[in-house]
Amino acid sequence: SALKTVTVTVQPQNCVGSWGACVNGSQTFTITTPAANGGTACTPAISGTTQACGTNCIGSWVDNATCSLSCGGGVKQQTYTITTAVSGGGVDCPYSNGANQWGSTSCNIQSCNTPPNQPTLTGDTTFYTDVLKEFTATGSDPDGDLIRYGFDWNNDDVAEDWTANDIAGYVASGTPMILSHSWPSSGTYPIRAIVQDINGENSPWSSILNLTVTDPPVPSSINSFIFDNNKIEVGDVVILTWTTLNATSCSITSLPVTVIPSIPSPTTHNHISVSPNKTTTYTLHCNGVGGPSSKSVTITVGKIKPTFNEF
Repeated sequence: SALKTVTVTVQPQNCVGSWGACVNGSQTFTITTPAANGGTACTPAISGTTQACGTNCIGSWVDNATCSLSCGGGVKQQTYTITTAVSGGGVDCPYSNGANQWGSTSCNIQSCNTPPNQPTLTGDTTFYTDVLKEFTATGSDPDGDLIRYGFDWNNDDVAEDWTANDIAGYVASGTPMILSHSWPSSGTYPIRAIVQDINGENSPWSSILNLTVTDPPVPSSINSFIFDNNKIEVGDVVILTWTTLNATSCSITSLPVTVIPSIPSPTTHNHISVSPNKTTTYTLHCNGVGGPSSKSVTITVGKIKPTFNEF
């Protein structure tokens, strides 16, 4: 019998593989069907190839304000802060956000020290604007350290002025110190004082000293002091008239000295009658809360005119 030729066609087999789950920032490629008969190879071509995956957590330790000791040299506390959160199977941070530990940064290196005692504050509490007033602070330090005083002129927890700006100005514990201050505007001002020892430790604030600052009173003034006739003869009567402002009392003197009627009320405006027998200067003196004032006038007296009788 005759031989038959059979043609067999082989189909190419493409590679089949896939990446596994992302675990701790890494995943593995596994080939389940290798390429054959000229089929397309996998990428990557080797089963078991690994690669990084997911988003890894990023965090760091940061110093915070807490110190392990209040004096004598401690270390700062650190807080772990996560800036990038883990996702997609990435590697997690070794610490949770907000975790604390003691670090290595030094803090509170000053020697252990007892703060000064609360001071007392004294001084005038009622006065006028723009008047420089003295205030005395007295305090002490339990350790006997040198001290200085701070003055808070507006009760804002800040000492605007200190009795010393360097070590040379510190004084012995218990020594009173004075500072002066003035206020340009009227009002009520609460002030306080504080003691600081040479190690920088502060006392509690003193009790508040409440000040009442007022505008100074307006001085008394004489608006006018006049008379009705500037040249008279002996025996004539002259009326002295005046007006005043802010005066509480007034009086009149004369030169040469003569008997003058008492001044009637009211002080602010009035008049009296006088009859000088010679040229006389009259002075009006007025007093008020803000101070005195005065004003003078001179009345000229001429000779008596002769009288002739005809017979």
